[in-house]
Amino acid sequence: KAQGIERVIASYSTSFATSGAGRKHNIAKTASVVHDRLLAPGDIFDYGKIIEETGKKFGFREAPVILNGKMVPGVGGGICQVSTTLYNAVLLAGLDIVERRNHSLPVSYAPLGRDATFAEGYINFKFRNSTGAYLLIRTTAANGVLTVKLFGSLDPSVTYEIRTVKLKTIAPDKKYVRN
Repeated sequence: KAQGIERVIASYSTSFATSGAGRKHNIAKTASVVHDRLLAPGDIFDYGKIIEETGKKFGFREAPVILNGKMVPGVGGGICQVSTTLYNAVLLAGLDIVERRNHSLPVSYAPLGRDATFAEGYINFKFRNSTGAYLLIRTTAANGVLTVKLFGSLDPSVTYEIRTVKLKTIAPDKKYVRN
């Protein structure tokens, strides 16, 4: 309370119930490193630092990753579900996005265009605590559900709603490959 943390200001959940063991490990361990992060007013959250710390503490396991528009075997699959779940909570809290990109393919755990990918050294997810008070991030990853809750202080009369508007549909190019 002394730091201005009054209540839950945003919460978002995604499912990973059907994920393989490696992906479940990566999600749970990354979420545990994010858990109980405290950001002072104006601080910037850097997901790259979370991934670095998770790798050192727990390591990552093999799980499918999206690379250049394709699902391929890789190490660390699932870490983007944590950044995506956090990103959606951050949107609902109206915080300032500093850096964020979506995947080259749609993901099953978030609405189209509402994901936040990560690629070490190339793509990061960062946001600023623009609430004017401290912000506490709490995570749980249990029973196949990942939940991110943001605790802080916002005027209760202020709420944020996310709307997606489709501007146009672009037909894919036809490509014939002899097999």
